[in-house]
Amino acid sequence: MKRTLPVLLLLSLACSGLRGAGTGAPESPGEPGLCEGREVTTVWQGEYPSPVIDVTRPAPAPARKEPCGPIVGSCTLQPGLYHPWADRALAFATVRPALRYRLNQAHTIGDAEIDTGETVEVTAYMGEGFCAYRHDGRALGDHCPEILNEQGDAELLTLLNPEDEDLSEHQLFQASCAEGARWITVEDALQVAGIREGLILGYGEIGAAD
Repeated sequence: MKRTLPVLLLLSLACSGLRGAGTGAPESPGEPGLCEGREVTTVWQGEYPSPVIDVTRPAPAPARKEPCGPIVGSCTLQPGLYHPWADRALAFATVRPALRYRLNQAHTIGDAEIDTGETVEVTAYMGEGFCAYRHDGRALGDHCPEILNEQGDAELLTLLNPEDEDLSEHQLFQASCAEGARWITVEDALQVAGIREGLILGYGEIGAAD
């Protein structure tokens, strides 16, 4: 646990410029952008991030210039594995709702003392029961709300925007293309002929489907 949390937390907060809830460009007129109402962090979530993207032959996938931008064309992916445990992709991002919680009693989250009635946001799941929080613009890391709520006699954190739990999540990876570096969503990639889901063989180990 001590190995996993600090590394992932640093990665998730390394590129604050990617954080763009509500600023995504529309996919087409009248449609919300990929990031609208959501948070962008620079990792794939979890201690075993998935899926593994296995490209078996050169394959053109729909691509974006930025994680929150519209699809601008295609990026021809070269054969190989695209995953945080591989070296093929340039960067990674997760787009997910930021969930806001009110503290029902004063408590220390990370190294911040937060008063009763103040709010925090959960911006990412880091793995092994830890989440990335934001309070007053400051990034923090601690156990996820459901774990914190189990530790006391009464509920410590109350979710203020439960409707946002139903917002979809997206994972993206950045690849080098003839057109330049481009961002591709996992769901778009897996719809392309020549791209399939690979295997997680163990912690830090991945492989092709066969």
